[in-house]
Amino acid sequence: AGPDNRMWWTESGTGRIGATTLAGVVSEYPLPGGQAVGTTTTVTESPEDITAGPDGNMWATVDGSRKIAKITTAGHVTEYATPGVNGNSGVSGLAGIASGPGANVTGTAAGLWITGEGSFQTNANQADRPTSDGNGTLTFMTTGGVATQIPNPTSTPTATATTFAPAAIVAGPDGAMWMTDVGDNVIWRYLPGATVASGTWTGFPVPTPSAFSGNV
Repeated sequence: AGPDNRMWWTESGTGRIGATTLAGVVSEYPLPGGQAVGTTTTVTESPEDITAGPDGNMWATVDGSRKIAKITTAGHVTEYATPGVNGNSGVSGLAGIASGPGANVTGTAAGLWITGEGSFQTNANQADRPTSDGNGTLTFMTTGGVATQIPNPTSTPTATATTFAPAAIVAGPDGAMWMTDVGDNVIWRYLPGATVASGTWTGFPVPTPSAFSGNV
C-alpha cells in the first residue's frame, strides 16, 4: 500500500506502474521506456519490485535500464542509475527493494535497499535451479538518488566462497536488512555500521539443498 492509501503494483509487460483506490479506480503511469496508456510502443523498461519509500513516494526496480524509479503519488517519475558491477552499466538482475535504516552511527536518513541477483547460467543437473555467476549486489540509495554499493559477504556459514545472488529483501525489527540468497541457499542479515557500507553480514543456511528461496 502507498502513502495515499492506494494499492500500487508494477507492470513489467507494459513498462508502467499502476495504482488503484480502495474503490477500484485504477491509474497507470508509464516509465520513460514504457508504453503510454492507449499505445503499443516497444517496451524498453520493465518495472519489477515496488515499495513505499520513507519520503512519501513509491520506489521500483527497473529491469532493462538497470535503474531505480521514484514515482510520486501524482504520477511523476524520476529515475536514478545504479552502480556498475564488473563492467556492467548498472546492477544486473535487479530483484528486490525495501525501505530501511541508514547508518547506525552517522545518522544517515532511512533510504532504499536494493538487491541485484546478477546473472544466471543453466544448471545441467537441475534446469529449474540455474547457477549464479556470483555477481549479486546489495545497494543503499538515499531518497535523493545517491547510491552506495555494499561490499558483498566473502564467505557463507558452510563455504569459504560465495555465489551471492540476493533476491527478496525486507527491513527487520532489529535495525537490520534481511534477504534471501538464491545463489548460496542462505538467508542473510546485514546490519549497517558507522556508515551504510561498513556493516556486518550474518548468514543462516537454509537446511534444504537448492531451496531457491524466494520472498521474505
